[in-house]
Amino acid sequence: EDERQQALSLKPGQMIYGGFNGTEIMRQQRNYATNPTIISGDLSNSGVEQSRSYNLFKLESDDENIINRATFVDGLILEQAAQSAMVNKDASPTVYNTIFRYNNGENGAAVRNEDGSSPLFYQALMHHNNASVSGGAVWSDATSSATLINATVGLNQAPTTGGVHGAATVYNSIVYGNTNQQLPDAVDVRNSCVEGGFAGASNTAFNPLWVDAEAANFRLSEFSSCIDMGNVTLMPEMPTYDLDFKGRLMALRVDIGAYEAQTKGTVLVTETSISDELSLYNDYILVR
Repeated sequence: EDERQQALSLKPGQMIYGGFNGTEIMRQQRNYATNPTIISGDLSNSGVEQSRSYNLFKLESDDENIINRATFVDGLILEQAAQSAMVNKDASPTVYNTIFRYNNGENGAAVRNEDGSSPLFYQALMHHNNASVSGGAVWSDATSSATLINATVGLNQAPTTGGVHGAATVYNSIVYGNTNQQLPDAVDVRNSCVEGGFAGASNTAFNPLWVDAEAANFRLSEFSSCIDMGNVTLMPEMPTYDLDFKGRLMALRVDIGAYEAQTKGTVLVTETSISDELSLYNDYILVR
């Protein structure tokens, strides 16, 4: 039981990076896609929840040690926690390029925010997390708020709000395929794809066309409505790579979600009603 209660913590300004194979001499040489760094709560390697760690990260500020956005987690996979993979109490870390998957919990199976926490999740993927009450992916109490930018939140479960519960800012993100409610009403959502639709600038409700979500492949298929629909000015920095460690910006355009589609698809017109002899063309084709 004591082992299950152990969790990682961070000091103010401390940074944890994943994606190394051990031969690098500079951090820029890492690749978190080909060298996955997995932090698992499956202590017995049996898949039995009763032997899983309760939490993987527990971050908490005090009067002398403030956990703010200068505290980083970057390039990790957090899985198999029994009571929320990451718990923030008066803590507001930055979480980059990180996957939360197959975690359980009561409120917030992937992330639980309490006591004035406002973490940032950038290029994060949260899938197949299961909360027994609310917030299949993220849960925030009345004093907290999460920010998700270029995140993908899909196929998470909870009796109420399978996606993101509580105050939140959601930019350039996909929240789709979660059970019950995707997002509460009091959320600032822009340039995002939300199942059922959501009020806000440049939001869409069209299917994101993931390659194979059931097999945990949340990359975008060709002709996805999320391609090129993000807003670069909403991103915290000009990015180089996506969650797949592939090129992020294409001609200064960015996709919605954690992955950038490397091919957009091509429409080949084989026949048209337009006459070459006409000088004014009134025909049009709408491809969605």
